[in-house]
Amino acid sequence: MLRALLVDLDETLYPPECGLLPAADRRISEFIARRLGLPFDEADALRRRLWMDYGTTARGLSVEYAIAPEDMCSEALESTDVGAYLRPDPALADELRSLGLRLVLFTNGTRTYAEKVLAALGLEGVFEALLDIHFLAWEGKPSPAAFDRALGFLGLDPAEVALVDDNPPNLAVAREMGILAIAVGPDPAAVGDINLADIHALVPELRRRGLV
Repeated sequence: MLRALLVDLDETLYPPECGLLPAADRRISEFIARRLGLPFDEADALRRRLWMDYGTTARGLSVEYAIAPEDMCSEALESTDVGAYLRPDPALADELRSLGLRLVLFTNGTRTYAEKVLAALGLEGVFEALLDIHFLAWEGKPSPAAFDRALGFLGLDPAEVALVDDNPPNLAVAREMGILAIAVGPDPAAVGDINLADIHALVPELRRRGLV
């Protein structure tokens, strides 16, 4: 039986086709272009490479270019108009609350950005805690250190915890650490122990499997 869920934010709690994450990525690429004097295409390619190499673009910019992570987050990520892309999802709020599990948001974004997304989705008060990139000391998923910090916060054995996420590398690390990996997305990742088309399939699937 599960006791807690670590739940990702972007493109897990909302469908990717809404366009929010690409919009945020574009703002980050524009920030890089301004700061480093690069054409947009080069800045966008750099954003992707830093994200792949360091888990977050902010950490990569800090390590390779001495750009304060807070600068990128405040100027790009946190200023994204999330309300232009998201609508309230009261059914999801009810579904998650019905589980009776400890629910913790586990994101590589900042608290300010995450709280804006949760407010736009109508999910305020659903999660016990919000473990953001500051809590993770700017070493986000898929770093095992990020998972260690999350498990330390929960005070639970990995076998009592599930990760709900859309990103295959995050799910793969969770599995390696003994955390149940629940992949969410229109093309669910093969690395998931459980693969769901969207977040609304979570509750019935956990109940069907007797995990709650």
